[in-house]
This record gives sequence, C-alpha cells and structure tokens, in this order.
Amino acid sequence: MKKQLLHIFLLLATVAGFTACNSEDNHYTLDRPEDVMQLRSTPDSAITLTADKAQETAVTFTWNAASNLSGDVAYYIEMGIEGSSTYTTDTVRLASEARSYALTTAQLNRMLSDWNGVAGTPSSVSVKLIAMQPEAATYQLPETSSLTLSVTPYDQPKNELYISGTANPAGSSLADAVKMDAGMDNGYTWTGFLNAGDFKLTPDRYSDVPFYGTKGNAYTLVYDELGNGGAEPLHVSEDGLYTVTADLEDMTVSVSRINTENVWMLGSATPYGWNLGDLAPMYKQDEGIFVYEGPLKQGELKFPMQNANKFEVPYIMAPEAGKDITGTGAIEYVTAANSTMHDYKWNVPADGDYRITLDFNRRTIVCERVDLSAQYAKMLEGKRLAANDMKLYLVGDATPCGWNISNANSLHYNYAADPNCLTWEGSLTKGEIKFPFIRSDKWEVPFYCAASFGEQPAEGGNQLTFVDNSGGGQPDRKWYITKAGYYQIKVDVVNRKVYFKETTGK
Repeated sequence: MKKQLLHIFLLLATVAGFTACNSEDNHYTLDRPEDVMQLRSTPDSAITLTADKAQETAVTFTWNAASNLSGDVAYYIEMGIEGSSTYTTDTVRLASEARSYALTTAQLNRMLSDWNGVAGTPSSVSVKLIAMQPEAATYQLPETSSLTLSVTPYDQPKNELYISGTANPAGSSLADAVKMDAGMDNGYTWTGFLNAGDFKLTPDRYSDVPFYGTKGNAYTLVYDELGNGGAEPLHVSEDGLYTVTADLEDMTVSVSRINTENVWMLGSATPYGWNLGDLAPMYKQDEGIFVYEGPLKQGELKFPMQNANKFEVPYIMAPEAGKDITGTGAIEYVTAANSTMHDYKWNVPADGDYRITLDFNRRTIVCERVDLSAQYAKMLEGKRLAANDMKLYLVGDATPCGWNISNANSLHYNYAADPNCLTWEGSLTKGEIKFPFIRSDKWEVPFYCAASFGEQPAEGGNQLTFVDNSGGGQPDRKWYITKAGYYQIKVDVVNRKVYFKETTGK
C-alpha cells in the first residue's frame, strides 16, 4: 500500500503554525507527548526469514492505547529500511481499537524485497507506530512509539518462475523449462499443453532445488529449499491444455484443465483471408478434437481460440514459422500477449480440398488432401459454388452488415460439420435477409431468395429459390426475421432449404 505520511504531517504542522500565533506574533511550542504506547515486537531480537515458513507469523507488534489524545484515534504502522538513500515505506492504517499487528514471513519478506533488501544480509528495519486524530477540531500533536528490528530476508523469486519436469512437452530437462507470466503480488500464471506426468515450479533453469511443490494438500504450495523431501512435485494425470496459477505469498497453487469449445481458422489459405469478421469455425468432433474439411488455398494458416474481432487473442500455432501443414505435426498454444512475437503460421503448399484435425489431447495437427468433387456435384449451383471457393453471403437490415453488399457476411463450409450446408451464426435484428453469391458494389448478382415476399422462418426450414439477377429486373423476395436474437443459419444447397434457428450465443 506504500503511502507516505509526509504530506499529512506537513499539513498538520502548517495548521499548528497558524493556530500557535496570536495577533501580537506570540509563538507557542507543543511538547512531544510521553511515549505511553510502548511499541513492542515478538520476537524482539534479530529475525531470519526462511521460505519454508512463508505462511507462518514472522513478527507481531503490540502496544498500549494512546492516552494523550481525546476522541477517536487512528493508528498507523510505518515501516522501512533505516537509513536507506531511497527511503521507501509501507504504511498501514489500523482500527482505533487495534492493539496488535502481525506479518507473515511471506509478507515481511516481500516488503524487504520491495525495499531492495539483500537476501541473506541483515537489514535494519525502522518501525514507527503513530496515533493521531484525523478529524479533530483542534490540532493535537500525534503520539509516536518506535523500535528497530534486524531482519534477514531470503531470495524469494520476484520476477521469474518456471515449470519443469516430465509433464512439460518440450522436455523434462531444466533447460526446457517454460517461464510463467508474472502478475501482481507474487502471482504467476501460465496456460499451455502438459503431458501426463510431474512438474515442479523452480526460480530458474539452472537447478531443480530449491523448488515449489505440494505435500498432502494439492492446493497448498510447499517450498523445498534442499530437495530433502519437504515437497513433492505437482502432477497431471492426462495430456491436455491446462492453466497453472501460483501465488508465492499466499502459497497456493491451481492446476486446471481447459475444455475448449471453439476453434477458428484464419489466414490467406482460407477462402475468407485475413478478414477478422470472417473467421471460419472448425467442427468439434469430440472433447479436444476439432475438424475442418473443405477448400484451402496456397498460403498461411493459424487457429484463433477466440472470435473477438482483433488479432491479439490466444492461438494454436506451428512450432516454427512456415512449417508445411501436410502430414502429422505438433501444435503450440500461444497466449494473446505473445501472439505478435510468436506468430508462427503453417504453410498450405497448394490449392485444393483438405481435411485438418486438431487434437488437443495429443497436441497434434493432421492434414491430408481429400477429394470433395463428388460432394460439390451434389450441390445445387455446385459449379458456381465450387468456382467461388464455396462462398455464399448474407445481407439485409437483419444482418450485421446491413444492406452493404460489398461487405456482406460470409457463410462457411465445412464438410465435417455438415456436407450439404453452408453455415453462419451470430446476432440478427428484426428485418429482412437474403443470400448473394458474390460480394459486389452492385445488386446485379445471383441470389438465394425466399419463395414469397416477407416469408418468415419456419420450424422445419424454408425453401430456397435461386435467382440469377446478373441482368437485373428479377423478383426481390426476402425472408423476414420477426425477432432479434442470436441465430444459427444453415443453407442446405442439396435439399434447397434454409434453417434459421435461434440459439444461445457463444
């Protein structure tokens, strides 16, 4: 909380100066009250802090009530390294009835670390108890009581913590340890793939002792300084994507598996390019397994794990830049914070139809060429769709793009999800909708339209009518969405039907 009381005392001193002068410039001196509070500490001798006692009480301060002040009294504890050229203090306001204040080993050690105390070297810590009346009608000189303690801190990791062990897919050696992200107040977090196995939390990549682990309670961290059995490694029983969080002040740890619901495709290799509004969803085949079957172009590809209309999101990426996507290979989870620095995309070597399987459980990507020409032949207007990379769009005042056909929203094709349908999901408003085959700056393009004007969504789907408006003048029959909400739209181009299903947004 690091608050300096200097400005408080300067203000009070200024007030005192004015109230101590009368019109004849007479000056008065306020005597310092006797120290009746008698600040004490337990222990009252030199303190040596050790990480294995992080949660234990390191010191307790006690005192008597202030007796020279009338009314409500506020107590403050002010602490800092005595004689430091860069004098920094921690100041804590306590309740008026408080008569004691305790610090754990972790709390006191963090203070010394913040004050640039040197691990293993005694520091002279100045402790001052201050009693004052912040809302007194007339100024009363604060009461104070002080003491000095010798405190030797330990080398508690402040900025770095690593995950190492057999659960680390990069390798079990310390050189392969992965660095956790440091947060506030000795909090650390990391998200990524882990194998079934054990891991430790170490302050560096050079030695596996000291380390943080657990013993008895899976949620409590235990510090093992010598590796003599004081702590045991953490354990995960299944391969998968995990988030690990550790708090070295509260000495707590959490290891939680992430069950992913959505993965998208982004890149020049997709039919939709780098347009953030056109992320192509993969089909969730099973827990941790996502599949795409459809056309791809020669180009780059990566897999966002959020559809947030921005590039800075978590991704599944290649282990190295430009890696050929065909065959079987490893995948890496990349956090949003690292997504611009570790922007390793796969390379699709040639145009064609592909089947891609992302397996989070095995941390693999499998990509192979497939032949979907027979499926395309089954689709109405199949030649037109295939020539357009299976693209179809939605437009209308019910859609996010409105009547801007040059920025019409894409429907997506994934044979694995539904071989007959192009799909889209998102928010629709009350209004009209139809499906152009082409993004354009004009309306003279082919459409899927309704069979009648103002046709409303039917529970069993609505009939598709193909209208080639390339020459203009064709009937403009649109569907009418009667209720705003989040919808899944399926355009079945084999059975010539469209389905508007209101659902819950992801």
